[in-house]
Amino acid sequence: MSVIGYREWNIWTNLDFFNDTNEIFGVAHFKITPSLMAEQTVKFIYEKIEYIRQGGEQFEDETLKNYFDLTWITSTNELIIQKRSSIITANENIKEFIKISLYELEALSLSLDFPLTCNEIKFYIPPTQPFYGIAFVASRTPLTRGIGFEIEERNAASLRLTNNFNTFMNLDPIHRVATRHYLTGLTILGLEDQFSGLIDAAFMQFYQASEILCGENYKLKDVKIYIAKNFQSESRDLQVIAHHVWQVRHTYFGHGNAKNIENIESTFNIAKQVLVARWLSKRLLDLTLNSTPLIREMRLYHKGNSIGFTGTLAEIKNTFYCNYDFTDIEILDQDGKIIETINIVY
Repeated sequence: MSVIGYREWNIWTNLDFFNDTNEIFGVAHFKITPSLMAEQTVKFIYEKIEYIRQGGEQFEDETLKNYFDLTWITSTNELIIQKRSSIITANENIKEFIKISLYELEALSLSLDFPLTCNEIKFYIPPTQPFYGIAFVASRTPLTRGIGFEIEERNAASLRLTNNFNTFMNLDPIHRVATRHYLTGLTILGLEDQFSGLIDAAFMQFYQASEILCGENYKLKDVKIYIAKNFQSESRDLQVIAHHVWQVRHTYFGHGNAKNIENIESTFNIAKQVLVARWLSKRLLDLTLNSTPLIREMRLYHKGNSIGFTGTLAEIKNTFYCNYDFTDIEILDQDGKIIETINIVY
């Protein structure tokens, strides 16, 4: 789903069931995020249950049987998948239950060739037991985003409408494609709380816009030479930021990576790099179009704090530093000669 797909889950427990450590039996409801063909895919599962109920062959796999149980799973019009299960009434056990259930949903997704994305889990105790009701509710915590529109940003937006709208209407093919990558990245970023993997996708959209705007180059050396030739007044800073974005891309997003990050601190540290990629692509776009600069403040929130990127090298060294192989940054001139070497590690 995502190299940084890990998210924390908010868990509410019903104290009627969680005063003691007991094993309780019930049905887990996995709320599936609506998307194209999600309804038809979930409906297929209930059709399969009905087929088994009418005498069709039941699955042999014991885990799979829990999703096609004939005792407690009943048909519903909601977009949910159900699983018969038991759970020990302890929070750590709930977390393990969520982890295993998400693995099972991935296996179902591969089996059905459809992404069954779940952001909410409810565990019900059916009325056939002495005590019944909702035992717990778990909700996936998104990476909260925010975008500003301050007075100075509104002034810049007004100037862009006055001075640059006609330019934006008549873009050449290069800028048209870059613009679409950039706007697609913004759109994807706004949907992150619904689907795992969208931070990765947004980062790559901004990265691709930057590639296009740097002479359609994907090799970092060629990108730096292009920047030195075309953006002389900001060449040094832009080369450092481009170096950072390219290394983050190669280390975390652009190639196969079997080591998924499974704690929220590391997840956030990589996820926030999308802000740097977004800033770079937008700054390059404004420079190449000679338009009034406008990069509206965008922030990610984490544990009561927020973080944004405004294009400074101090931010790269401090708040946006992350581990990658090439921390010695070579600043090049327009002929490709090294004129300075910067190490971003303090």
